[in-house]
Amino acid sequence: LNTSEIPYNERDHALYIAFGPYKKPRYALSIVIEHGGSGSSTAAPIAKKLFKLIIDRHEIREQAKIKKTKNI
Repeated sequence: LNTSEIPYNERDHALYIAFGPYKKPRYALSIVIEHGGSGSSTAAPIAKKLFKLIIDRHEIREQAKIKKTKNI
């Protein structure tokens, strides 16, 4: 059965856990979607979007941290 064919209250919960970057991990996240069905089809795409935002802003965060340290 497709997830949409299963009554909402009987669907599995979707779970996806990730960390990154691969070398020297700095970020971790966990996505839980109640009654979302499969983690790979429901939660993983959300995690991908979040990690893209996190990694894209990583360098900005590091520069701000260095600037803040120099001001002290």
